Amino acid sequence: LKKHGIIVIEDDNPWQDITMGRLTTIYKIKSASRKMTVKHKIKIHKDNNLMDISSVYEIYIKNKKLPIKADKKPVTLRIFSRNELELLLTMAGFKNINTFGNFSGKKFSDKNYKKLIITASRM
Repeated sequence: LKKHGIIVIEDDNPWQDITMGRLTTIYKIKSASRKMTVKHKIKIHKDNNLMDISSVYEIYIKNKKLPIKADKKPVTLRIFSRNELELLLTMAGFKNINTFGNFSGKKFSDKNYKKLIITASRM
């Protein structure tokens, strides 16, 4: 990143849902002729902050249901908390670290947590 450049990190934030025991998420995507439902089942590895996500996809084209697709194996991701990301950015020399809960600039909070957006600058 160039001097005085700004980094923007955007990610879904699963922590609050996970701590409340919500380990299944469903997303619905719709257009004029297609719709898709994606169901994620999450398995948490508490000893190392990894999570396995298994996904199932239901797709409809012009109201005709296609065969259900599922991931052949789960995708494993490392979960970073807001505090971890802020610490890593600080250690990398970033300043002016700000966290937001959406792209409208609302501060990250218990009520505004689905997205985690972090901005920081390189001095």
